[in-house]
Amino acid sequence: MRILFATGNSGKLEEARQMLPGAEIQRLEVETVEPQEKSLSEISKYKVRTAAENAGVDSGFVMADDSGLFVDELNGFHGPLSHPFEEKVGKEGLLELIHDRSASFRCSIALLDCEDREVEVFTGSEKGRLVPPRGEKGFGYDPMFLPEGSDVTWGEDQSQKEESSHRKEALQKMAQVLDLRG
Repeated sequence: MRILFATGNSGKLEEARQMLPGAEIQRLEVETVEPQEKSLSEISKYKVRTAAENAGVDSGFVMADDSGLFVDELNGFHGPLSHPFEEKVGKEGLLELIHDRSASFRCSIALLDCEDREVEVFTGSEKGRLVPPRGEKGFGYDPMFLPEGSDVTWGEDQSQKEESSHRKEALQKMAQVLDLRG
């Protein structure tokens, strides 16, 4: 089964390939516009529909995702706005804003069946704490995210993220629905 993944993030593409070994995951080279919504699911659904439309894909499957860091003390902010927030405030700036560093990563993956135009959404979440950046691995907030029950960040040990992450949980749900087995 071939699935086109509308993403410019090579890290996300590799994660999808590792988590869905029963599928051929190819990058869909297309501009996606990310609406300013409060819901990761609404954003991922919009992204997958516009990506398929803009690329002229009318058969098979297209997927798109959105993920965010939800900080408990900030009532879940910055969530879907993680990237623009990081550009304006920065990782260190975020740590200066908060005292309680409890947070979770959440992911929403939208899968479009291009034949019937139906979109199904798969979600995942991983709880943890924010710490000053440690490690050089991963991308985004990985060096700052300390998963519950661990003493190393995803930036220090990517195998942790491969074993249990917000994106892996969403991809596993998708694999079950598509009956993909490696």
